[in-house]
Amino acid sequence: MDAEGELLLPVPGRCPQGADGSPCDVRAHARRERKTGPEHVLAVCRCHAHRVSFTIYPPGHVPYGRIAIVAADSEGRRIRGDALALTVFSAVFETTDRDGGAREGAVHVPRVHRRTRGRRLGLCAALVGIAGLVTDPVRGRIADALSVPALLLREAAQAYSASCSMHERASVIRSVLVSVALATRRIGLLAAGYFARLWGRPHHWDSVGQVLRPRV
Repeated sequence: MDAEGELLLPVPGRCPQGADGSPCDVRAHARRERKTGPEHVLAVCRCHAHRVSFTIYPPGHVPYGRIAIVAADSEGRRIRGDALALTVFSAVFETTDRDGGAREGAVHVPRVHRRTRGRRLGLCAALVGIAGLVTDPVRGRIADALSVPALLLREAAQAYSASCSMHERASVIRSVLVSVALATRRIGLLAAGYFARLWGRPHHWDSVGQVLRPRV
């Protein structure tokens, strides 16, 4: 925040096209108000050297996403344990906990419409490599990103395909997710979305090295 209480939006020294080391000229271009997704305005920057504009999203969020993929602070560090209730995976636990009761220590979030929950379950299934459209080669890369056996995802994909209800699908996703170490989820899930072609290559701004670094 500045002296007047306005949010200071970050302006990196490089744009995505300058990751190869070519000179950049990045300047603040605009501010984007959001009704969903990140809770604060986003910075739109333009690199006049490469003639590209790009929006800076906070760690854990992806372009046009209505909810975080992973819960992280402004420095990209994992927060509040697994903090799954703050992410798209809240749909998984909301669905499975309807019968089993709330999880101990769970963070309360407003329940969403069943149709929205169904869409989020589909996204979660793709992120953990078990959705029907995920091919075996891609599933293998996702398994590596999440540090889980490829056989686990292959068997879960079969179970997910055979599931007949939203509760069954959520249960399969949950069985995979609990196998992913907390330390792996933050970067692993963002990489998994890239491998599943849900979004582009994730990057983060290294303020010490003054360089835009790819996560994958």
